[in-house]
Amino acid sequence: MARPKRAIESEGDNGGGEQAVVVKKKSENDTAGGEQPAVKKKKRWSGRMLNSGKKANATTVANALQSRLLSLPPEIRNRIWEYALDGGTLHVGFNYSRTLSESRTIQPYSVGVWICQAKISDHEAAATIRHGSHATEIAGHVSRHSACATYPQPADAFRQYSVALLGTCRQKHSEAALLPFKLNNFSFDGFDGRAMRIFVKRLMVVQQKSILRITLAPSFSMRYSHDPLKPLAGLQDATIFHEQPSREWAGSAVVPTNGLRNVVHMFRSAQLAHATVCIYSRKRTTIQGQRLPSMSDPVLYGPLYQEMEAKLLKQESGVDEAASKAGSV
Repeated sequence: MARPKRAIESEGDNGGGEQAVVVKKKSENDTAGGEQPAVKKKKRWSGRMLNSGKKANATTVANALQSRLLSLPPEIRNRIWEYALDGGTLHVGFNYSRTLSESRTIQPYSVGVWICQAKISDHEAAATIRHGSHATEIAGHVSRHSACATYPQPADAFRQYSVALLGTCRQKHSEAALLPFKLNNFSFDGFDGRAMRIFVKRLMVVQQKSILRITLAPSFSMRYSHDPLKPLAGLQDATIFHEQPSREWAGSAVVPTNGLRNVVHMFRSAQLAHATVCIYSRKRTTIQGQRLPSMSDPVLYGPLYQEMEAKLLKQESGVDEAASKAGSV
């Protein structure tokens, strides 16, 4: 018995990144008038960016001509895409879920992105710390962003960053696909580099190169990071918030600076146009009527800021010396 023949016909792109494929089976019964019904199968989206150079189908052309939004001048459309996709600072970290006991449990390898809700932006906090005008009220990086963490609940859905706009039609995708990476500042929170490595690894090369600004809060455990900045070839600006234990905790011993030193090593491989280093400590305390000195004093760290930033940008090998001063001041 002869094997049935298969004929595949393509219906073309429907404008949403999917392609419907009609599979027809031909057998000996077809000659007798018993044609079998066609079976439709849809190719799943592979997760890749749409090919903007592909020949547009009838739906794409009709959208460009009939849509009032798409018929606007390109400069106006680009401004609209920027307003819609510019979230300011985006936190990148592991998603958390609540159990029946209301405890926070981590979902392995589930990295989420949500919009920063802090009242004071990282840029404002960095300027405040560096100018020494924070006195005793400045909060640490983790404390300022403690309310930004989101949970998978309907009430918190507005905090999550969405790129649903890019999936509505081919023209919007081709014009604004890289704007989420170019416009936003990515803040990698947490006490290690796992979330950062997972997030960067899942991006395509063109997306990795489009990230321009990041914020890091290094810690001791970041020594296990394996140069996650290397794929970010287009990185231009980086801000480091490094918290040092105050003298009432550390005494006269050298304060450990492994987290800061390892972040400095990562920045050596990046061609940065600007780097900001913010070193601060916990809130000053008072014991028996005497206020203890804190390492957030700008008199101590003012020259250190300039020295570390200069060596970061010049890719000099003496950055370790500047970083070690944070523990010997």
